[in-house]
Amino acid sequence: MIIKANPGVKLVTFLISPFISLLIYMGDIKSKSTVALFAGFFILFGLSFVPVNEDADSYRYAEVFNTFSLEPEQNYKHALDVYFGDTGMEQREYKDIYVYTMYYLASKIGGRNIHVLFFLFALVFTFFAVKSFMFIVRDKNFNNTLPMYI
Repeated sequence: MIIKANPGVKLVTFLISPFISLLIYMGDIKSKSTVALFAGFFILFGLSFVPVNEDADSYRYAEVFNTFSLEPEQNYKHALDVYFGDTGMEQREYKDIYVYTMYYLASKIGGRNIHVLFFLFALVFTFFAVKSFMFIVRDKNFNNTLPMYI
């Protein structure tokens, strides 16, 4: 069942309950306002994410961020020096500079607030998810059937 509504109604529904609004307007998946609902849901999920499971990677990221954010400039400079090989240290300590860049940006924007870090992670995820999603739904063969949603 396809429920179409104007963007204003979708926004009000989203503000009341983001998850329920996604379920309601799933049939109108090709509209830009529904794609904006998806993006908003992903971003709000990242902003409200709380890493509590000690076995999950998110908990480890939060722990490293808490340490990193004590002295962000010094830690980021050290990460860049090691990553680009200027210090003579082994490079395997810093395998990916993206995470340390996000740590640095989050600490500059929000101090030691872990929600800002996961918000930034969610922004990057949302960008690529929405671009991929739009590639699929804009295809001429896409239709609103269960196999397409799966």
